[in-house]
Amino acid sequence: MTCRLIPSPISRLSHYRKPSYAAPDSMQIFLRWLREAGAHFSLLGIQSPRGGLRGVQARAPIRQGEVVLRAPLRCILTADTVQESEIARRMADSGVQLVNQQSKFAVFLLWEMRNPDSWWKPYIDILPASFADVPLFFNANELAWLNGSSSLELIRQTRQCLLEDYTRLRNSIRGFDSFSYDEFQWARVAVATRIFAFEIDGRQTQGMVPFADLLNHRKPAQVDYAFNNDARCFQMRSLTALRAGEAVHDSYGRKCNSRYFVNYGFAMLENQANEAVISIPTPGIHHPYQALLARVAEAADSSTCNFRVSTDIESARRLLSFLRILSADGSLSGTPRPVVAHDVCISPINRRNETSALDALADACVRTLRTFNTSVAEDEALLQTSHLSTNHRHAVMMRRGEKKVLHHYTRMAQVCSPFIQHPKMARGAMVRTLPPAAVPFAPYLKRVHAALPD
Repeated sequence: MTCRLIPSPISRLSHYRKPSYAAPDSMQIFLRWLREAGAHFSLLGIQSPRGGLRGVQARAPIRQGEVVLRAPLRCILTADTVQESEIARRMADSGVQLVNQQSKFAVFLLWEMRNPDSWWKPYIDILPASFADVPLFFNANELAWLNGSSSLELIRQTRQCLLEDYTRLRNSIRGFDSFSYDEFQWARVAVATRIFAFEIDGRQTQGMVPFADLLNHRKPAQVDYAFNNDARCFQMRSLTALRAGEAVHDSYGRKCNSRYFVNYGFAMLENQANEAVISIPTPGIHHPYQALLARVAEAADSSTCNFRVSTDIESARRLLSFLRILSADGSLSGTPRPVVAHDVCISPINRRNETSALDALADACVRTLRTFNTSVAEDEALLQTSHLSTNHRHAVMMRRGEKKVLHHYTRMAQVCSPFIQHPKMARGAMVRTLPPAAVPFAPYLKRVHAALPD
């Protein structure tokens, strides 16, 4: 599933506020539109606390396994619906190549917004008027909260993709120049924060599913969903029993806070999936294993190779492989064990090399930590205060998560380097009775112990 943003309060404006044809009772018009089209959601109601975030709640007790939503195909804005539209035909005729296919959905939304008789008008009218919680719309002062964070690069890349698609559409589609970039940006975020991925007749597709996209995020999810091919509708089913009045949540998937925050406008206080980017300076073209280094690196520019990792040691295999090659001072083929795995990952070579790799890892983490304006302790103190805006609080949660990942690997290097120095027999006894400080690094220690020669 592609996740949806927790809807922004309508009173909070970004650079662009979508034009609205909606009557004051637009939500009631929307719900009536769904019912008349054959949708069923009698067990669910809209939760709209004053000054809060819109969501969904149970109107009556819900049993585990009960279907809580049925949305017929005609109410789902699918990729096929977009592809069969007039504006899609114009795009096809022009031969325009888009960076992101969700831009087609955005163009469709914009075209339908100009049509007061559009079938989709009741749905478009209840879409958030702005996305002030999404960092894409942050001003310079708000972006400063993210100094040091890899999220700044994600924001830059997103803005670049949006601008490229808008420019291509403006230059290729007759009449598209009547839409501003701000309008296009709003429509793209509306799509990206609401679209689902599912199968219809065994074929993977995407679609915007009215009402289903109002559910906010929680892990674990309280509902699952699928398209029912026999009934020709999108169904949501309860995974647990729910009380009347209880909020009902979907899960937006397992993602790090930087992804939640940059793409959808929120962060989680505790998130085991948090990631950080660790940058390693490139060694230059004269390194004896330059070709192998290039194969192992995930991303590189002229000066650094960047690795996105979580605290799960599996995510750091390429990073550690890169550092082992970088630290090698002899022939890799001369080591006692096979070192090149199926995905070009390098096993531990020897004790000296592994220690050097860990030292380089710690140095890289410390360098990155120095680029932040605050420490983890300062972030945690900020989160205890009540004066932060919602955006600022989520920014602090997000950057704190990155720093904790960096501290994890700094600590791993400190704890594990002495362990590596012991002969194999002594290491074996230590692995069986790890001290508390080493327990978080048990998967790494066990793997290194098994791979290293005596």
